[in-house]
Amino acid sequence: MLNCNEYEIDLERAVYLSKLLREVADLIDLLEENDPQYLAVRTIIRRIGAGLGVVAVLGNAVISYQLTSRGEIYWSMFSKWIAEKLPKSIEELKEVHKEFLLKTRYNVYSLKYKLRRLEKFYGSTLAKELVVDPFKYCLCINLLVHRLSKLFQADTSSKTMVFAGKMYYYTCRSEGKTVEGDIDLPVDRRNSLLTITSCIIKTCAKDIKKCVEDLMKPSCRSIVINVWKRISKTSGIPIYRLDSLTWLITGILKTNNYDPIQSYEYICREIGYCKEKLKELLFALTSCANDKN
Repeated sequence: MLNCNEYEIDLERAVYLSKLLREVADLIDLLEENDPQYLAVRTIIRRIGAGLGVVAVLGNAVISYQLTSRGEIYWSMFSKWIAEKLPKSIEELKEVHKEFLLKTRYNVYSLKYKLRRLEKFYGSTLAKELVVDPFKYCLCINLLVHRLSKLFQADTSSKTMVFAGKMYYYTCRSEGKTVEGDIDLPVDRRNSLLTITSCIIKTCAKDIKKCVEDLMKPSCRSIVINVWKRISKTSGIPIYRLDSLTWLITGILKTNNYDPIQSYEYICREIGYCKEKLKELLFALTSCANDKN
């Protein structure tokens, strides 16, 4: 039986990381602007307008799990599909979206269930409201997550619901809207792994893979959520922005085999951010990355 209490949290380490993150907070803008998911959102909004665009983004977000491709690829291909089809109404958008799932191989797991989810979302009062007033939740994205969770009878901390909140943040950001509201961190493989490799959880040295799987389960994900809530509060970085930072950095670290110097050089070269404090952060985030399996 899974015992979540066996995972020991190093709160001093969390505070230390908070300070480092605060000192490189300006990196978030650059990372977000280079995030393929953000670029996909911006393309959709610009091609079909804010009303239908926001609905398309949220509709896709609530079925973006257990993909058969990397999330970056999936969202990029979805945005290209929408941009080519140019739906003019919510009904057309729904059919275009369903066609994307049926004719591509990027998201085929539990396809029938996901198609039902799309039907439910596109037919909802929420979707119809957003077509008319797409940015009504920018100042309270937590309320949007609450409404989505109620619609799908899901927990407000579930990965898919809070991921939808993050993607909605991207729609607001793409149009220069102010964003407010607390949401939880999406507990996925990357964020769980970063919680371990950064030494916030220090009881995983023998089997990191098992720890990651445990931390992603509903019974244990509050460990990751609460740690990063504390880091968010101490660093002053909202969760929806902190997730962008941690998710993208973890991808870069993974690509560079968790070598902090190579990862630093990559960010400096590709993104143009070369501050020494970033190097210190990357060393901190990989201090316990001796076995990543």
